[in-house]
Amino acid sequence: MRVIPKNNKPAASYKFVDAWGTAGSEDGQFKNPQGIAIDTAGNVYVADSLNYRIQKFDRDGNFIVKWPIGAAFCIAYASGTIYVSEARPSADNLSSYALCSRYDINGDPLPELPLAGTTGPPPPKGEGQIQVGGPIAVDILGNVFVAFPIAVYKFNPDGSPAGQVQTPNAKDGQVCYLNAIAVDASGNIYVAEIGESIRCINKLNPAGDFITKWGSLGSGVGQFGGLITGIAVDASGNVYVVDTGNNRIQKFTSEGVFICQFGNDGTGNMLLNFPWAIAVDAFNNVYILDGNSVKKFRPNAAYLKY
Repeated sequence: MRVIPKNNKPAASYKFVDAWGTAGSEDGQFKNPQGIAIDTAGNVYVADSLNYRIQKFDRDGNFIVKWPIGAAFCIAYASGTIYVSEARPSADNLSSYALCSRYDINGDPLPELPLAGTTGPPPPKGEGQIQVGGPIAVDILGNVFVAFPIAVYKFNPDGSPAGQVQTPNAKDGQVCYLNAIAVDASGNIYVAEIGESIRCINKLNPAGDFITKWGSLGSGVGQFGGLITGIAVDASGNVYVVDTGNNRIQKFTSEGVFICQFGNDGTGNMLLNFPWAIAVDAFNNVYILDGNSVKKFRPNAAYLKY
């Protein structure tokens, strides 16, 4: 599927709609937010990492509720549940441990998933125990996927380990790190990989088998800069990548064919300064964490799909 402007005239692929948030600790303010997620009603959840809380907003940025957490690395939504990859201090406050906490959409806690230990100091590292938090994604069945640091770990809905997989680059012995992850409606996994000269998106099937990859280091179409910090997938399977190093969002088909980009062209709020995380709602509105604010974009009506 390609996207073209009407009459073949140049047009912005996405249009800025709204923004909210500034640096601070009041309701609606943020301090180093690390993740964003959207539920089926269009409510927006922000992992406000260094304020040690989750904030919930409606689709227009109106504050709804907040609740305390540890230092969050990432947030995901699936089937009425909010999943947070977070770090908490150990009992002696001399170290920290990571876990996947869960909440309902009102912030009430649900049983934690023991991906990295328990509510006390973590046990010795073993299969399925990840001692540093990382990007997470959750499929429609409740399976949890964690990208850390050179492999994708899969956990069953009860938190028990279900295996791990490495990318082709990692299998070849190249030093690479997995920096972002997403799962589409069919269970396919998309994971961002960064190495000395490697910037790419890997696509894996639900069993973890490699399908394809795309991207390279650079600033051209389909290339990525210093960091890739977020991935989202819409209901049609299109993949949105936070190309932080180039201050833009790039959109691809599920097979990696470039569709469009935005964030590095225009003026004012159309420009992204340091995008970090992304989420897409049911209407393909795109929500981006950009510094200490949330920016909302919608597809420009000048673009048609065929």
